[in-house]
Amino acid sequence: MKIDGRKGWRGQISLPGGKRLSKQFATKKAAEEWVVEQLQLLRTGRLATKKSMTLDEWMTRWTELRVRSYSTKEIERIHYQRYFSTLSKVSIDKLTPMVLRHFFESLESRFKVENPPHGRPHTVRLCHSLMRTSLGDAVEAGVLGVNLMLAVKRPRIPKAEPKYLTIEEVRRLVDAADASGDVGGIAVHLMLRLGLRRGEALGLLWKNINFSTGEISVEQQLQRIANPENPEVTHLGRVVLKTQGSVRTLIADPSLLAKLEGLREQAFSAAEPDDFVIAQIDGSPIDPSNYTKWLSKLGRSVGVHVSPHRLRHTAATLMLNQSIPLSTIGAVLGHTDVRTTLIYARVTRDTKTAAISALGEFLDAL
Repeated sequence: MKIDGRKGWRGQISLPGGKRLSKQFATKKAAEEWVVEQLQLLRTGRLATKKSMTLDEWMTRWTELRVRSYSTKEIERIHYQRYFSTLSKVSIDKLTPMVLRHFFESLESRFKVENPPHGRPHTVRLCHSLMRTSLGDAVEAGVLGVNLMLAVKRPRIPKAEPKYLTIEEVRRLVDAADASGDVGGIAVHLMLRLGLRRGEALGLLWKNINFSTGEISVEQQLQRIANPENPEVTHLGRVVLKTQGSVRTLIADPSLLAKLEGLREQAFSAAEPDDFVIAQIDGSPIDPSNYTKWLSKLGRSVGVHVSPHRLRHTAATLMLNQSIPLSTIGAVLGHTDVRTTLIYARVTRDTKTAAISALGEFLDAL
């Protein structure tokens, strides 16, 4: 940072335990290089730090140094604040495998009482991963000698069962989305017809759509991004997709293309190539969290429990029920591993009924 009222620059980092380490330099480049070097020493345990601190103190410093998306860090922050209060004031050098095992067993028991019989296994798994990762980094920083979470068994979770809408629910939701006149209705079609993720649909730009060929290029997604200088200050922006396989080109069906052309012709969305397709009246992007709330409210109005991810699940299920190969479904959804797509490969009630009817007709004809 620039030194107020003086020549030169100050390099500064936060140490576990609450202290700060700083040094002055003649140039900004020298200060930045020093900061990078000190952070590397800290992460590899070669920088002397105060080792006795509470879990709260370590998690605060760890979060500051952790390089992850705003949404990931926000989920981790919420889970830590919500579920780790009984451990937050404990010195991390006083933690033991027994203490940690008791904590997670108590958490599982609490959830089973609140939500019988299964509890909330995914929440427990996320809390376990959070603590295992943070204490692992504490070892690398020289704050702990060993990652105690290695002795705590990873919680088991039931096999994922994607939730999807029935044909009748899809019909009611699409009719409501079209009747709403809201630009968010187009995003419903993008997620249902192309299997887009929420951020992919909301991050689509007009230049990503080729109206001559019907091609839609999925290249980035809309996310809330934290300011590196002040993580509490965020803004909406397009970021790269998580994997290279998520970058894909899809062909819009004629109905979807017509809806997009209609949207483009509206006065407030007759925009430049770099403008957002799904946008507010002033052209600014729509906050993903606000969109989820809008979609949930729309669903409730017609008796449909829906979320952006449920629309994506529905798209995959409908393709599967049309006998589309799993590899093709995976390519449409942007999966890099077919095992991810396999989560959708289950048989629906209607499919089973049709199979049994066909078998019965075959046997009756013998």
